[in-house]
Amino acid sequence: MSHTIKVPFVDNNKKYNVETMHSHNFQKYIALFLSRPELYKTVLTARPTEKQDEFFRAFYRFVSKYANINSEKDFDGMAYFRSLHIDKAGSANICGGGGRMSNSARKQFLDEYRAGQEARAKYAAYLSAKYKIAISNERDERQFIGHTEPWKNPSPELLKKEGWDNRVCDCYDDEKMERPFPENLEIAYIPLSIRNKAYQKWMNQKKLVVAAAVPVVEQKVSPVITPISPVVVVDADLQSLLDEEW
Repeated sequence: MSHTIKVPFVDNNKKYNVETMHSHNFQKYIALFLSRPELYKTVLTARPTEKQDEFFRAFYRFVSKYANINSEKDFDGMAYFRSLHIDKAGSANICGGGGRMSNSARKQFLDEYRAGQEARAKYAAYLSAKYKIAISNERDERQFIGHTEPWKNPSPELLKKEGWDNRVCDCYDDEKMERPFPENLEIAYIPLSIRNKAYQKWMNQKKLVVAAAVPVVEQKVSPVITPISPVVVVDADLQSLLDEEW
């Protein structure tokens, strides 16, 4: 991610509601991520000072299959759902061990590292000023599915606080679409690679179930029943949903 992103102006005369971050669409992906412990095994064994970085590295590897944050359209989301840990001077092994590195390569690496640290500080200051929440290594008041600092002890147990343990059951990631669909499918919980096809197939199946449940009125002359085609035309509302940027 570029470190030259311009931080927006915060109008102190306006009141900004942090609930917009608590209800951000990425909260869904934090919940889905936490429901799968195999995705964040490295977080559990990371040093305390590295847990936040490792948590969001693993999270973005996972969420890239489902959505991407556009920093130009959603700066706040980009700043909120990322690691804002600031390394203390001399605490990070930023050159990665004993591998050979030229002086110019080392300088470039150090420059990028420092720029990244400065960007984190700016993002934290921006969120703190706008939403009146503390964000530092010692205290981070950002909330993710109702919890602060979930990287310290990530677990599916965290989903229970706000009922996310039931909601994440509405996901579907079978690339071959052979597995049965959940009764209530959340479109955000379908990978981008199969989202349109899977959601339309699920909608078709739902319509077939509804049609089969409608009783046929008995008539003296047997009516000609036209079989229902499994292919449906996506209505305007559904098309709008499918076209939405995730």
